[in-house]
Amino acid sequence: LDHLPISWPLWPLFIASCCSTSESDKARALAQFQAAQAKAPYENTVRAQTVVELLWQRRELYVAGERTRTGRFEWELVMEFLGWQTSFA
Repeated sequence: LDHLPISWPLWPLFIASCCSTSESDKARALAQFQAAQAKAPYENTVRAQTVVELLWQRRELYVAGERTRTGRFEWELVMEFLGWQTSFA
């Protein structure tokens, strides 16, 4: 991340973070979000990190048997909860 360009690819980090389940992967993802935020302090980086952290919390609260598949990604449900919409801009 030392050579992080201004327009670094946030989506790959976001998707990889959403797939993270182990504590070490989560810690690595958070470190990358923080490094990116320090390098280029854009609001979308903070928002992406917020969604990921809430997604992880949501998973911890639900027992595996209680989850229902709605045909949407888990992160979409978190964004809906926050009242946010996906933007590719």
